[in-house]
Amino acid sequence: MRHTHIRSISEDKRRELYDILDNNPDIKYRAKIVLLAGDGYTVPEIREMTNIYDKTIRKWIHRFNDYGVKGIFTQMDYSGIIKITDKARDEILRMSSISPRQ
Repeated sequence: MRHTHIRSISEDKRRELYDILDNNPDIKYRAKIVLLAGDGYTVPEIREMTNIYDKTIRKWIHRFNDYGVKGIFTQMDYSGIIKITDKARDEILRMSSISPRQ
């Protein structure tokens, strides 16, 4: 298992995260997790403060580490719908035309 340590958070990134806290109620908990981790709190300490599962805390810390602030968003956060590729859509349509017995 990967260790859960947050990378350094620049002041610009902190401002972006605080903006999410103030303006994006659907994902503000993700920004809070990252900010708490950036302030040196451990996963168990963050869990105690937020009542969020350790696995979820680690997920958002790793996403921030890998992708920065944009990592705490999902495609659904941007548009309200999940985007699929043309290939995936074609496969869904193909499968929906097959009899359940097949």
